[in-house]
Amino acid sequence: MKRVTWLIFLLLVWGCTEQPTTVTGQHQILAFGTIINVTIRHHDNDLIERAFQRLETDFLTMHQIWHPWEPGALTRTNQLLQSGERFTASTSILPLLLRTQALAIQSDHFFNPAIGKLVKLWGFHRHDADQPFDPDMAAIDKLRENIPTMEDIEIDGI
Repeated sequence: MKRVTWLIFLLLVWGCTEQPTTVTGQHQILAFGTIINVTIRHHDNDLIERAFQRLETDFLTMHQIWHPWEPGALTRTNQLLQSGERFTASTSILPLLLRTQALAIQSDHFFNPAIGKLVKLWGFHRHDADQPFDPDMAAIDKLRENIPTMEDIEIDGI
């Protein structure tokens, strides 16, 4: 009985102590051509700010490494893939290739990151998207006859 009394007493005392107030922080990050909205709820505002800074750094690093047409590891990989020769992939790209390959296969290639040339022909690689663009439909039709897939990439080690 004495233990139960102590337990009730401790629970009452704990219940009367002030609980930390939850703070909601919101932040926007521009990466991968889109706005990423992040919301974090925690009682430590400084921890929230550090988390936002870390997230932004991580997203911007991924954006730089995985940008499909600006200089970086993914651009290098895309250029080397076009050669048809074997090469060593960057360690920052290999997990991305493996995951996208699996997702492409699982989606029966409705998700197909191997269509970079087609994307370029449609003009999506341009920074001046507000300027008129007339895609080369003959080149697009020719490429559509033999669209590459992620299964065309053979991965053997790195």
